[in-house]
Amino acid sequence: MRCDMCGRLIHGKSIVDHIIEIDETNYQDESITLNEDNLQLLCLECHNTKTFQSKINLNLENRNINLF
Repeated sequence: MRCDMCGRLIHGKSIVDHIIEIDETNYQDESITLNEDNLQLLCLECHNTKTFQSKINLNLENRNINLF
């Protein structure tokens, strides 16, 4: 299996990730939560990068902090 983000072969754990993240506005929308087209296979490193990057960006936006 290959990671859909980086293309590397996955050895060990892989994570099925929602491309459009599940949140309080869409968690009941089956076209997002259950749609196979909204899923990707990621290695642990890419999943953590994607997940934590989106959380950091969200925190910066909420605080009106611009790093660039």
